[in-house]
Amino acid sequence: MRIATFNVRHCTLSGRGNETVDMEATASAARALDADVLAVQELDVGLERSGEIHQPDTLALLLGMNVAFVPAIERGELAYGIALYSRAPLDGGRMFLPGNEDREPRVLWAGRTAGVSVVTTHLSTDKSLAVRQLRIVIDTASALPAPQVVAGDLNLESPDLGYAFDAGFRRAGALETWPRKHPRRGIDHILVRGDVEVGSAESPLLPVSDHRPLVADLTT
Repeated sequence: MRIATFNVRHCTLSGRGNETVDMEATASAARALDADVLAVQELDVGLERSGEIHQPDTLALLLGMNVAFVPAIERGELAYGIALYSRAPLDGGRMFLPGNEDREPRVLWAGRTAGVSVVTTHLSTDKSLAVRQLRIVIDTASALPAPQVVAGDLNLESPDLGYAFDAGFRRAGALETWPRKHPRRGIDHILVRGDVEVGSAESPLLPVSDHRPLVADLTT
């Protein structure tokens, strides 16, 4: 199984002055990853900044994949959040993570797809809060049937993942993903636990977003 995580930053092209939404370009970039399971962060529904379209469903249609959209913010028909895409059926649900009124709400999706348990999330940019949120993410994943995978933009680097390592999770590829052109921080992660073998991992340069994706081949 090939799994990837990608913060698409509202599906924008980067490095061109004013950001421009381009779902075809984003789908082309995601398609190049050839992932069986793809965790995506920063998706809009109905917002003016992204052309008032339903980005999660549009991307699912362009990729030909199943999608579970997980809104962190909902205002009527408008929404913003994360999504998990899979070639296989998805069975799971949303959980809100702790935060405060001054910070963007954060959520996770936890469930099953492609024969593994998956938790995907996008944690706070506040390090202390992200560490607290990570504990819930890891506890949630640990309670699911093995093998387990955690994938997403954790906004934490390897030294801050101690709770995950103590719980038996390991990184599938210790690669830097941000910023896109000259990455110097590894904040996007794929963590695995259980009877799963990690093969190759890569973080390719793509023409969209301000992050690079992280991709790993797993054998269960």
